[in-house]
Amino acid sequence: FLLDQKVRVYSTQGDTANTEAALRQVREADPQYIDAYFKKFAFYKSQNKGDQAITELQEVVNLKPDDPRQLAQAHLLLGMMEEERGRYDEAVKNYERSIGLDSRTPVASIALNNLAWLMADKGKGNLDKAAEHARKAIQLAPTVASYYDMLGFVLYKKGLSEVAIEQYRKAIERRSNEAAFHKHLAEAYQKSGEKAKALQSYEQALKLGGGNYRDAEAIKTEIAKLR
Repeated sequence: FLLDQKVRVYSTQGDTANTEAALRQVREADPQYIDAYFKKFAFYKSQNKGDQAITELQEVVNLKPDDPRQLAQAHLLLGMMEEERGRYDEAVKNYERSIGLDSRTPVASIALNNLAWLMADKGKGNLDKAAEHARKAIQLAPTVASYYDMLGFVLYKKGLSEVAIEQYRKAIERRSNEAAFHKHLAEAYQKSGEKAKALQSYEQALKLGGGNYRDAEAIKTEIAKLR
């Protein structure tokens, strides 16, 4: 407990050297204290030390904690790290392992949602399975707007634009100021032949995106086509 307090103090002070030293002391004091590995992972990730961050998560996997949710969390974080690195096959494996250990909590919804995206956007699985994962994520965390957006994306990829529109609108109902949601809705409207609604949604996305919106030029091109 006292070593944990040292970690918190040093971290608050921005003293990275002593934070790392204190984290090492925590783990040495009790090698079975799983939280210490997660804290070291978070520390190394904040320092952009990806290899060391992944090593800490692998330690959790090797220790096989009694609580399956801790192991599920380790695989979830490993999946996210591998996804960031573009190692999508490894990310899929870790998300699937995480879901196998914990498929009924809001935390599991993250793995389900991320897996749905990899299947739909990176071709790492069946679109029907992706839709199933996206729906399960919504069931577990029905207030998360981005999960409806993901389901909409999967349905759009399946060629079901009208059904996708319903999910995109649900995402916007929960987070109306997200430019990406309006862009996705516009694309679905455009695909369905509803040009006026597509134009309105594109314009709203452009308005919300601000001056540094990365999709601004692409949206302006689509707006020009619709006018």
